[in-house]
Amino acid sequence: MWRFFSYLASIGISETQTALARVVLPNADARLRPGLFVGARLVLAARNVPVAVRAGAIQTLENRTIVFVREEGDKIEARPVELGESDPNFVEIKAGLSAGERYVAEKSFLVKAEMGKGEGSFVADAQDAVAHIVKLPAG
Repeated sequence: MWRFFSYLASIGISETQTALARVVLPNADARLRPGLFVGARLVLAARNVPVAVRAGAIQTLENRTIVFVREEGDKIEARPVELGESDPNFVEIKAGLSAGERYVAEKSFLVKAEMGKGEGSFVADAQDAVAHIVKLPAG
């Protein structure tokens, strides 16, 4: 990651979430030209956390914040969790999940919808969500 700002405007434009910056980058093949506008993601702070899940895994069920966790076999459990800090992609889990557990990372709303029907079986869309189960990295 490059950390060579030669200029950073002290005030940004709130309507567009933009700011003017000048960064010195290697450009051996001359692909970048002076005055070229680019999009960039600026990380102001980074922090490692023991357990984090994809933001799409977080659901609310009966006024509780939950993550769907895969138990033995094909059983899916709605596990209450305590949330910590988040960014647009990931949410820290302070309590309720352990490293190494499998959870529904995407389309968890489909699992929630099927649970709401109370039929006890998943339809094709919910099975698609279950296919997006990922394993949390071991601590």
